[in-house]
This record gives sequence, C-alpha cells and structure tokens, in this order.
Amino acid sequence: MAEQTFLALDAGKAMRELGLTVPASPIRTETIMGRSFDPAGPAAWTGRAIRT
Repeated sequence: MAEQTFLALDAGKAMRELGLTVPASPIRTETIMGRSFDPAGPAAWTGRAIRT
C-alpha cells in the first residue's frame, strides 16, 4: 500500500511539473473491454470475468 501511495505522489508531482492537472483521486471508474469497472467494487466485475 505504501508503495502505491508513493507512486501516486510521485506521479502527481511529475504531472504538476509538466503543467498538467492532477486528479483529486487516483481511483476512478474505467471502461475495460466495453464494461465499466469500479475499483471500489471489483468483485462484481471479476466474478463475471473469471470463468471456471
């Protein structure tokens, strides 16, 4: 967890140095393979993605 936090902080610093807008939160909903993926509730997506 700490490594991810430091990576996000470093990325934010680099973005600011380049004059880019830094997102308020690094966690956001993405569209993967045409389906919405919410990192706050990954089980809903992975349950359908994994076939046994």
